[in-house]
Amino acid sequence: MDIRENRRENRADKETGRNTANVGVRAAEERDRPETAANSARVRHTAGKVALVFALTALILTLLSASPLFSVSEIEVRGNLYYSENQILTKSGLRTGQNGFTALRGKNLLKLLAFRCAAAEQAISFACPYVKSVQVHYKLPNKISIAVEERSKSVVVPYFDSGLLIDEEGYVVDILKNYRSAELPVAVGLSFADYALGKKLVVADEAGIEAVLTIINALRQADRDSEDVFAWKVRSIDVRNRMNIRLTLDDGLSVDLGDGTDIYYRVSAAKEIVFHGLEPGAVGLVCFSNTAKPVFIPDAPDA
Repeated sequence: MDIRENRRENRADKETGRNTANVGVRAAEERDRPETAANSARVRHTAGKVALVFALTALILTLLSASPLFSVSEIEVRGNLYYSENQILTKSGLRTGQNGFTALRGKNLLKLLAFRCAAAEQAISFACPYVKSVQVHYKLPNKISIAVEERSKSVVVPYFDSGLLIDEEGYVVDILKNYRSAELPVAVGLSFADYALGKKLVVADEAGIEAVLTIINALRQADRDSEDVFAWKVRSIDVRNRMNIRLTLDDGLSVDLGDGTDIYYRVSAAKEIVFHGLEPGAVGLVCFSNTAKPVFIPDAPDA
C-alpha cells in the first residue's frame, strides 16, 4: 500500500508541475500579446499618417497647379560642362510657361516636401550618362533650378573596334569609334562581356580595373597644381601582368610600376624622373619592379 500511495503522489506531483509550467507559458503569452498588438497598432497608425500626409500634399499640389500665379518664367541650369543648357532642358521635360507645381511629379514624399522635381531628375540621369548627380528644385513662385555634377572621361577601355570612355570611378560615359582621338590613356588587359552607358563597367578581373582607376587618380594627384602634366604623356596602362603593371609614354619611355604597391608614391616618383631626372631625348624604362628605389634602364643603342 505504501508503495502504491507513493507512486500516486509522485504522479500527482508531476501533473502539478506540468500544470504550473503550462500556466507560466500561457501567462508569458498573455503578457506578450498586448505588446505585439500595440506594436501592430503603432505601425498601422504611422502608415495611416504617412498616407494622409501624402494625400493632402497631392490635393494641395493639384489645387495650386491650376493657378496662373505659379507659371514658370525662368529655368536655370548650373554645373554643366559636357552637355549644353538646351540639352539638359530637353532631357528634363521642363519648359517655361508650365505651372511650377506640375513639375513636382513623383512618388517620393520627401522630395515633394523639399520641392524637388523627381521626374525631371530621373529623366536627366537616365538620358545623360555624363551626369553623376542632379537636383532640380522648384523655387516659388516662378523659377526652376537645375544643378548637375558631371563625370569626366579619364581612360579608354577597348571594345571590339571602338573604345569605352570611363570616368575615375569606373562608370561608362561614352563610346567612340576612333577612340585614340580622345587623347586618353588606354587600359590594356581588361575583359568584359557587356556594358551600359551611365553604369559601372563590370570586368572579369575586378583587381585589374581597380588598379587602372587607382593609377588614374594617382596621376591626377601628381599633376595637381603643377605645370608639368604627367597624365598627358601616358598612352597606355597595361594590367595584363598584375605583378608588373606598365605605363607606356608618348616619347619612347615606359614605367614598370611593379605589383601596384605604393601606387601614389611610384607615380609621383616616376613623374619626377621623367620630367626632371633624365637627359632630354632619353629612351628606356623607369623600373620599380624589383628594387626598393626606381632605376632607369636605357634602351640599347641601335647597332
